[in-house]
Amino acid sequence: MSQFIDSITDVKKNYKVYDTWEQEQADDAAKREYLAKTLDMPKDKVELTRAKAETITRAADLLDKRSEDNCQNMEQTTGIIGLVTLLPAIFNEQISSKLSRFVGNSKLPTSLAITIASFVVGLGIILWGNSKQKEASRVGRFQGKKHELNDVKNFVIYTPQQIEAAKILVKNMPDKKNTKSVMQIFQDMKQMSQDKQEYKKWLEEKLKNPEDIQKVLNTQFTPEQLAQGEEDKEIITNIIKDINIKAEEYCENVETSFETLSFLSTLGTIPIALGIKKLLSLKAFERMPGELKGIFVGFASILYMLGVMSVGLSEKKKASRVGRYVKKKEILNNPEVLMTYNDEQFKQAENVKAPKKKQGFFAGIIDDFKFLPTYIRDRREYFKYSQTEAKEKEKLYDALKQTDVTQEQLTDAKHLQEKTFTTFDKIDEMSQRYSEDVEAGTEVAKSSFSMAWTIGSFALGTLITLGAKKKLTNGTMPVHKIVRTISNIVLDKSSSIRQSIIDFCKKANNDKGLKEMLSKAFVDRDVRANLFQKREIQEIVTPIIGEFSPNIDNVGQLGSTLEKHFRKDPVSKWFRKLAGEIIALRYIPMENSGATKDIFTELTEFCKNYPTLIKSTIVGMIPGLTLLFGIPYAFSAWLTNIQKKAGKIGIMKAVNELDHPQLFVNQQESAKPQAEQSQQKPRCSPTSLLPAA
Repeated sequence: MSQFIDSITDVKKNYKVYDTWEQEQADDAAKREYLAKTLDMPKDKVELTRAKAETITRAADLLDKRSEDNCQNMEQTTGIIGLVTLLPAIFNEQISSKLSRFVGNSKLPTSLAITIASFVVGLGIILWGNSKQKEASRVGRFQGKKHELNDVKNFVIYTPQQIEAAKILVKNMPDKKNTKSVMQIFQDMKQMSQDKQEYKKWLEEKLKNPEDIQKVLNTQFTPEQLAQGEEDKEIITNIIKDINIKAEEYCENVETSFETLSFLSTLGTIPIALGIKKLLSLKAFERMPGELKGIFVGFASILYMLGVMSVGLSEKKKASRVGRYVKKKEILNNPEVLMTYNDEQFKQAENVKAPKKKQGFFAGIIDDFKFLPTYIRDRREYFKYSQTEAKEKEKLYDALKQTDVTQEQLTDAKHLQEKTFTTFDKIDEMSQRYSEDVEAGTEVAKSSFSMAWTIGSFALGTLITLGAKKKLTNGTMPVHKIVRTISNIVLDKSSSIRQSIIDFCKKANNDKGLKEMLSKAFVDRDVRANLFQKREIQEIVTPIIGEFSPNIDNVGQLGSTLEKHFRKDPVSKWFRKLAGEIIALRYIPMENSGATKDIFTELTEFCKNYPTLIKSTIVGMIPGLTLLFGIPYAFSAWLTNIQKKAGKIGIMKAVNELDHPQLFVNQQESAKPQAEQSQQKPRCSPTSLLPAA
């Protein structure tokens, strides 16, 4: 819990700091790109950098895949468990009905208690799920080092002769079978569970013998060793940092898109529930108890939301891989940007700056929409690559591990493996920790805000309704003024209906009893019956009925009769159509109303017969839906934006902690006295490389 609080505090403290750091990193990358194009760098050094980059990007890709897949598999598992907490809320009515027999007749307190209890349990599951997701990510990194990258030959920089020998072996190697299946998530979870015990033992040993970083920083290294450490620091940290940031951005941007889809899916449960209710109302299900029908509707809603969530998490996994592929391709196409440049060279690019990145909530939303076409294009390219070139590369790596290598190559490979693992562990741990902790915090905030907003909105709506009902019941609602205002706006001056309304309102204005009856008539059936018997009302109603009664059974003639009383402006035209459809709905039966029809046929006929009523209802619902759903959605999108930044803040802090060349000095060779080392010639590195991605 303390780590969770520390992460939230650190993100808050570094929220603005990250913007400055991100711009500095972008400026540095722009300078390096400029220098790579303008300076004539030694070809062998460029090729060595490319070979190292290929090795490190592959390792980072494999480690990140394990980490991300485990984390997202666990997120899906804990998410399914979290859906269980929705059951009491979905079946609130049925549970309240049962409990009300024991706690009293009122369902409202029982229903509220069930909702609050579901909310509290849900918060507990969010925090528990957060800890499990971070643990799964750590186990994933351990699995990557144990399985895919345990062999130090994965980090050897091979010579051209060794690569050519491996290519001969590749010709006789069979293609690997595709082992993916719909049950892959369960297989991955099973393997993670098996490796988790070994991970715990490894962690215990590591905690018993922690690495003394300060001791390394205090070690006296030679200038040559520090220069080598600086070069490796630049290559390893920049590659892993850039790949993690790109994967984070792609993953979170896709998650934002599915946040919108999940929000819309919540609204989508409404037509699904209505459709199933209609289906269960058929004769075949007439003997099914009402409570059982409610359970069917509830489970259908849960399955629908679960399906949307599963698709979203699956696409997040793909997005991480696509992001890593895009950044890997950029790096290998221009490895010169990873090279170390001295101060004199950097002075040549002192005026080179990267474009300023737009900051802010709305800028982020616009970027998310712009991202989708880019992601679709990159996704298509990645999956084509993964089915062709990537498979050939993995076969080449397998063949290379069968070739003979020198002890010098193994020594350098061991160093590269150790520093890559250390750097990735640090960056990925900080990225996952900050991202998952802040995600848990935002989920708590979203749930709390959503619940408070929903209760507040219904409470406000209830207060307004009760206030209006009280005024109507007390007879203090100025109905006559409201009616006269509307008639003045929409009815033509020559309309007999308008003149009758004006005359009536004048009488009502001077008759307190009549005003009270008009108000009470909206909530009291007896008052309404007595009101229509009064002479003042009969004087208005009788001529209107006389004019409309011959056409009351024909929608077209009814519309023509109404038209001459209304003005010709758009508002009056809309009001006339609405009035005609309401009258038709009240007095004119639908064609073939006695026939048995499916829900889609009924819905089509209703939309055809009452278009203005439907449009008016939708327009009228927009403010309510905005109040009930729109503001919580905007709040949720804002929190998601914070979550997207949190992982990158973790990367920033990790990179800053690793910003010491001493940490990247080749420890496979013992630090020797400076006099002895100064007599040694620097070892020449092989100038080999693997084909670029």
